Amino acid sequence: MGLFDAIMITAATPAVGDHFLSMLKLGGKLLAPIGARESQMLTLLTKNQKGITTQTLGACVFVPLMGKYGFN
Repeated sequence: MGLFDAIMITAATPAVGDHFLSMLKLGGKLLAPIGARESQMLTLLTKNQKGITTQTLGACVFVPLMGKYGFN
């Protein structure tokens, strides 16, 4: 699988695992609503040479991501 410049997760997730981050190119960005089922923080993660930087953009509520990479 190729690497991506950007990934947008459009359902709430308790955390962003290495599975998604490993698919980003260097300099790539991932946008996701991260947190509990009831409320999340819209978060922008950027992959750089030192690792991952995180920027919180604000509170939000999305439908939950279910399954292996989301909620049980």
